[in-house]
Amino acid sequence: MKINIKRIEDQLTGAQQVLREYKKEIECLRQDVSMMDNNLQTLNDENIKVVNPLIVSNFEQLQSQMNMQRNENEHLQRQLTDLKKEKALMQQQIMLASQKIALLEEQVGL
Repeated sequence: MKINIKRIEDQLTGAQQVLREYKKEIECLRQDVSMMDNNLQTLNDENIKVVNPLIVSNFEQLQSQMNMQRNENEHLQRQLTDLKKEKALMQQQIMLASQKIALLEEQVGL
């Protein structure tokens, strides 16, 4: 019986030792996780400092190019409108010229 009790006590002592080691390992792992989290946060902050100015710069370039494209589109639209007006005017002049030719041909007898 004493042997069984001694064996159980030894097992409890061993289990307590293993438990202490696990607790130490858990604490070490928690510290490692905390350090990794801090490291990641630092890296993230650095990335934000680098990336944000690039994003702002790219956005400003995009806005500038959009404004330039809008201005060019408006200019081309005005030119198109002017060309359509010129075309309509020329068609009217052609019609008038055709009518005058027809009138002259009628007077000449052709």
